[in-house]
Amino acid sequence: MEDSRKNQFQKKVGQRIASLRLEKGWTQENLGDAVGGLERQAVSRIENGHHAMNSYLLLLFAEAFGLTLSEFFSYDYNPGPKELQS
Repeated sequence: MEDSRKNQFQKKVGQRIASLRLEKGWTQENLGDAVGGLERQAVSRIENGHHAMNSYLLLLFAEAFGLTLSEFFSYDYNPGPKELQS
């Protein structure tokens, strides 16, 4: 049962990364470069939920998108206009 939960989490994180990448208009190669030189194939495995990431790699992905870890894991995150963020 634990493996199923872990797989679901990996897939959800991967979907979040793919969604954020597409919002930015980046390729998997662009994203790999932004997180410190990951190869496109590694990004693909992560996005498809076939690779578990450590906390540091999650942090690098969040920072590449200009997000904190809290924002990264807040799937409803929508910053709105800059003047509302003060």
